[in-house]
This record gives sequence, C-alpha cells and structure tokens, in this order.
Amino acid sequence: MMELLKVEGLTVRFGGLVAVKNVNLSIAAGSIQALIGPNGAGKSTFVNALTGMVRSSGGTIVLNGKALHDQKPHQIVAAGICRTFQNIRLFGGMTVLENALVGAHRHFKSSMLDLVFQSSRMKDEEAQWIAEAAEELEFVGIAKYRDTMASTLPYGHQRRLEIARALLSKPELLLLDEPMAGMNSAEKDQLAQIITRVRQRGITILLIEHDMQIIRQLSDRVAVLHHGETLTEGTVNDVFNHIAVKEAYLGRAA
Repeated sequence: MMELLKVEGLTVRFGGLVAVKNVNLSIAAGSIQALIGPNGAGKSTFVNALTGMVRSSGGTIVLNGKALHDQKPHQIVAAGICRTFQNIRLFGGMTVLENALVGAHRHFKSSMLDLVFQSSRMKDEEAQWIAEAAEELEFVGIAKYRDTMASTLPYGHQRRLEIARALLSKPELLLLDEPMAGMNSAEKDQLAQIITRVRQRGITILLIEHDMQIIRQLSDRVAVLHHGETLTEGTVNDVFNHIAVKEAYLGRAA
C-alpha cells in the first residue's frame, strides 16, 4: 500500500523532560495503524505533536509528500489530518448538530459579507453542510439526538459525536486517541464497527487504545511506545509475541 504519513526522528521536550524521543512511524494509506504502550509512554504527546497541539523539538512529519512539522493546528487539519481527544472536547452549550458542523468550518467558502447580508450563496452552502452533518450523525448512530444539547448526551454518544465532527472535516488521516476509554463491552463493539466502516470509506486511521482485544481485532500494524521511544513496530502477531512488549506491560519478572 502507498505510504500516507511518514514520521522521522520526532522528538518532544518539555524543559528537561524528553516526552517523545526520536520516534519513527510510517502509515500506509487505507490502513489502521495502532499505537500502544503503558500509561505515560508518550502516546498522547506524540499525537499532540502530529496535530500541532504541542511543538515538536525535532524530526519531520510528512503527509502525502507535504511537510507538516512546522505547521499550526488549523493548517494541519486543512492538510488532511483530524483527531478526537482522550478527554472529550465538545461544546456543551451547542446542539449535537452544531457540534458536528464545527468540523466543516474549513470548507466554508462564504465571506463575512455573505453572512451579514444572508446571501443565497451562504444559505445554499449552509444547507449543504447541514445535510452532510446529518448524514455523519446517522453514520455514527446518533441522528435522533441532532437537536439535543451535547452536554446531555450519554458518554458513549459523546464519543460518537467527536468522530462525526472529525469526519465532517473530510480527513485523509483520522487520529483516535483512546476512543473507547470508559466504555463497556457492548459500547466498544459498536464503536469498533463504526471504526471499521470509517476505514471502508478509504480513511486511514491511527488508533490509540488500551484494550488489546480491540487492537487485535482492528489493526493492520502496531507500534509500541515505552518511555517515549519506539519499543517495536510490526504486525499484530509479531508485536504481541515480542518479549520486550510483554515485559513493558507485565514487568520483567512476569
């Protein structure tokens, strides 16, 4: 498969602390790449660096041949990378539909004058994106809540809304940072089905998750971070049979 994302030597420092050190990662287009590791391994920091939420101290990030390591978050979204967050970040005072529409903001072409004068161009564009937002809410299974305030949604549905919002940005690469945290088994199975269907749409996925059964079920390849460095990377079977991975998770004595 064609390479979509190539990360080389990515390093993130916070003062004297090196949170991510010289990490390399290549993700094939159309694949699901998992990123795992014990708590504190640097996974979320790595994703934050990919999306411009924190500034990298060294290394390169290239998507489809375009360098992104010095870009700001909105520029990275425009280039084709979007994400969900480990800690849900929704606008609680807005409806489910309004939250989903936030993901489409980079695609709006109407000007401020169009907005002020309520031009037909603006109304047509708004109608188009409302329709697309409704489709994405249907896709993730929460369409009936479109006029509900986001803060009142059940926890699992809030996770789905974050995915719908990300999909409205039309990403090439979707980063899912622990999307199943706090879910029960039934909710995880339902979300796994949604992730599979996202992949079937041709969207490449980088998945951070602690549930190893889900990782085995969904992933094409797995990379393991430990103390901010790459411990190993490969197929699911190779990684889970790697002695250093077992030691990192279970302790050397185990």
